[in-house]
Order: sequence, then structure tokens, then C-alpha cells
Amino acid sequence: MNDDVIADLKQFIAATVSQSTSDIRQDLIDFKQEVGQHFDEVDQRFQQVDQRFQHIDQRFDDLETKVDTIADAQATNLADTEQRIARLEQQVA
Repeated sequence: MNDDVIADLKQFIAATVSQSTSDIRQDLIDFKQEVGQHFDEVDQRFQQVDQRFQHIDQRFDDLETKVDTIADAQATNLADTEQRIARLEQQVA
């Protein structure tokens, strides 16, 4: 092989390596963008789930308030009933 053939081979190898690394780099850039989009979609879904949990928490809080109100009313009603029974027992005796 003479120097011209060696120089041509070096140039061919350099061009081939450059093209391959360029293709790989572009593939990595595309992959990074695709992964970024998937992470954005996952983040949006987590935000939706978080909003739903907040809604559920609010519903539980509302139910807890209603149950407490009903329980207080029943306790008051029971206390009134006990007083009435006590008065009736005293009147009978």
C-alpha cells in the first residue's frame, strides 16, 4: 500500500466513524426527547391522581362532619329521652 491509499483509508474510516457517531448522537437526542415526553405524561397522570385523592379526602371530611352532626343530635336526643323517662318514673313513684 502506498501513502495515498493509506490516506484514503484513513479519510474513509474517519468519515465512517464520524457518520456513525453522528447517527448515534441523533438517536440519543431523539431517545432523550421521547423519554422526556413519557416523563411528562407520567407526571401529568400523577397530578390527576393527586387531584382525585384530594377530592376523595374532601368527601371524607364532608362525611365526617355529617356523621359528627348526626351523632351529636342523637346524643342530645338520647339525653332528652333519659330525662323524660326519669321524670315519668318519678311521677309514677
